[in-house]
Amino acid sequence: MGVKRKGVLELVSGWAAIELLFQCVYIGLWQLLHLAARRLWKGHRRKLSNNNPPVELTVDSSIGIHCYIKIMGVKYHYVETGPRTGQVILILGDAPDTGNLWVPSWSSVVRRLAENGYHVITLDLRGSGGSESGDRRDLSPPRAVEELAGLLKAVGVSEGCPAIVIGFGIGGLLTW
Repeated sequence: MGVKRKGVLELVSGWAAIELLFQCVYIGLWQLLHLAARRLWKGHRRKLSNNNPPVELTVDSSIGIHCYIKIMGVKYHYVETGPRTGQVILILGDAPDTGNLWVPSWSSVVRRLAENGYHVITLDLRGSGGSESGDRRDLSPPRAVEELAGLLKAVGVSEGCPAIVIGFGIGGLLTW
C-alpha cells in the first residue's frame, strides 16, 4: 500500500514546514475575519429591516395549505401538500436561516413529491417562521424530538404507516 505517483506525498521539514504553518494560520485568520465581517453586515441589514415581517419557511402559498397545530403547548406552523392518503414526508429546515428553502428548486421538489403521491409536510421549526418559540429551556433536542413525534402521530404516522423525514441544518440534527 503506497503512493504510485511521485510528488503526491512529500516530506516537508525545516523552514518549509514553518512556512506552511504560517500560511495555515494566515488563511485561518483571514477566514475568521471574513466570517466576522459577514455576520456583522448581516446583523446591520437585519436592524435596518425591522418593519418587514420575518421570512417564513413556507412563504410560497401556492405550494399547499397553511396549517397550525398545538403540540405540548407550542403552536407550530406547517404546510401540507399532496394527497392525504400518500406516505408522509416531513421536511425540517434550519431554524435560524429558513429563507432559502422556498427558492424555486425546493418548490419544484415539493411539487414533484406531491405529484408522485406523497403527502408532504414542511414545518417551521420552533421560533422560526410562523411557529412559536417558547422558553429557551424548552429548545433542547430531546424536547423538540418529542414534539415532532407528537406532530407525526397527529398527522397519522404509525409503525404500520411510517414517514420519511428530511432535514438540514438544525432540522438535520433533529432528523438524525
